[in-house]
Amino acid sequence: MPRAPRMHYQLGVGKRRHHAAGATGMIKVNMGQDNVVDRRRAQSKARQGGERIRQGIVAAGIDEGDPSVLDHQMNRRQNRPHIPGIEGNDSIAVVSPVEHSRTHPCWRPDYTSAFNKPHTAMSHFLADDGAKIHVRISGEGTPIVMLHGWTASHQEWFPFLDDLHRRHRVYRWDARGHGGHALDGGAQPTVERMARDLANLLDHYQLEDAVAVGHSMGALTLWQYIRDYGSRRLSKLCFIDQSPKLVTEPGWTHGIYGNFGQEKAGELMTWLEEDFAEGVLKLAAFGLNERAREKYLAGASGWERSRNALRSLEPSALIACWASLTAADYRDVLRRIDIPSMLVYGGESNFYRKETAQYVANEIPGAILHIYDGSDHSPHQWQRQRFARELMHFIDPDA
Repeated sequence: MPRAPRMHYQLGVGKRRHHAAGATGMIKVNMGQDNVVDRRRAQSKARQGGERIRQGIVAAGIDEGDPSVLDHQMNRRQNRPHIPGIEGNDSIAVVSPVEHSRTHPCWRPDYTSAFNKPHTAMSHFLADDGAKIHVRISGEGTPIVMLHGWTASHQEWFPFLDDLHRRHRVYRWDARGHGGHALDGGAQPTVERMARDLANLLDHYQLEDAVAVGHSMGALTLWQYIRDYGSRRLSKLCFIDQSPKLVTEPGWTHGIYGNFGQEKAGELMTWLEEDFAEGVLKLAAFGLNERAREKYLAGASGWERSRNALRSLEPSALIACWASLTAADYRDVLRRIDIPSMLVYGGESNFYRKETAQYVANEIPGAILHIYDGSDHSPHQWQRQRFARELMHFIDPDA
């Protein structure tokens, strides 16, 4: 029996077809609802109802766009799964709820003010192997470097700029091989190479005492950086929903799902090589978040839009990157971290149980742990106000 169907069987999933509908222009993707509305239809509906529905966007392409409006009834039916990997295409915007579903459905925090900011062009620097690394720089003050997750882009951090710009200059990169940028002849985006890119970034912009924030792959990049270069040029660290070793083994159950051993890791690589987009979606869907699995199996249109977005990415570099991430082991690094660290984990993460969060907190000396109940692998996106508030307090406790 072919390997991919066998993994379907292991996960209790029947083999099924997915229709890949083409799309052009700016797409609004709702990760958890059965229907998706485009901008014009949603704005028209809101105007007819005499109200503007405020909502947050986790997206690529939103730096230049206007805030969108989402039908209220759709927004209140949304569930919580967030699929990593669709922020990397600048023609895609991912519509997502901004607070936990237990929040009163008529209340919507306003995250749209940043859309009125002047457009900030991307800068770049050359890594020491000649690769061009793209960075968006904004704000004034002490530096914060923000590292996104696998298959994502600098746009992951857009919703937090208003808060961060009050006191900080923010550096948001597209890691090599990400954000739709070609490698330009540079090395593949291994975690070791990305850590060196981070060192190159600090050198190029002459940054000292920088705060570094890493989500998922970004956290792994920071741990590799600390292993290779220490923490001398950093002042504080924030790690979001990551394990120091993704692949499980006897005696180590804090990796992906708690049971993602070499066999499953190998089968996922087969999936990624055969159909990269589907492999990424299955990685998120067949994990610990039951609602994500239900919506994937139901063929919800939001997942179909995400599938199309992922298919617009160049997979070879991203697959090489994933292979590097799953080979890494940073358990020995955690106890060597000698600067203040804040941890943020999703209480319903697709990949990690609360015990993983507690393990990391116990290993990093003096670490502060926040678990966001009801949130998945992107807790900072589901509880944005809380994350911004706690991050700012962690960075500037006396402000």
